[in-house]
Amino acid sequence: MNKITFNNQPKLSKHEIDSKFNERKRNLIPQVENFISNHPRFKEQEVDITFSHKGVSSLVCIIETSTEKLVLKIRLSIANNAFGEGQFLKIWEASGIKVPHVFEEGVLNGHSYALMEYINAPILADTYSNEELLGKRIYLPQIRSLFLTPILGLIIDI
Repeated sequence: MNKITFNNQPKLSKHEIDSKFNERKRNLIPQVENFISNHPRFKEQEVDITFSHKGVSSLVCIIETSTEKLVLKIRLSIANNAFGEGQFLKIWEASGIKVPHVFEEGVLNGHSYALMEYINAPILADTYSNEELLGKRIYLPQIRSLFLTPILGLIIDI
């Protein structure tokens, strides 16, 4: 059996309009614990989980073991299509754009998720304004999917 330690709680919005997303974040915490407890990758390991305070539409968990650091990103909306962010990142990776490698994707209690490598790098939202991204020919549909993707130096003409 593995030992799971939660280092913090997800950041919740103070705005009433976001109450359903706050509730979804709270409801996903036991799902994260269940996912880690039953995943063969984390079997018999001590696992530290830190919730990132970035991201509005997803619960982002940074998962650390003695051998690796990963990100589990779970969409707050209920999965309603087969084409998720994990597949999008895989396509970008296959075309030579440096994005986190996606190890696994699927659906967790109705929410799509991606388990991917952790990259210690600034995220697009912290590095460039929307105008700068557009100037670099990174357009809004791409930004929506990759806005929290770490930059590794080779993302489309950067």
